[in-house]
Amino acid sequence: AWDEARALPGILRVESHAPAVRAAAREQGLDPNLVAGVCWTESRGRVDAVSSADALGLMQLVEAAAQDAARKLGLPPPTREELLSDGALNL
Repeated sequence: AWDEARALPGILRVESHAPAVRAAAREQGLDPNLVAGVCWTESRGRVDAVSSADALGLMQLVEAAAQDAARKLGLPPPTREELLSDGALNL
């Protein structure tokens, strides 16, 4: 079970995205601290981060892979702009 007190240090690094990180972690059965740690490692918590490999957003998703995953889930494929502005979508 998730212990909020233990998760706070990682969550604090991406504090502005904490509610979305917690929700995404809960939905996938992951520790929010792990999700927050990946966000921090990949983008330093910046929703508008773009890597040299053109990976986008908090979790550094490649646009084509994000669009493919969305299609498989029956969701509309996200645009580049959405991946760079919607932190919850990028999780």
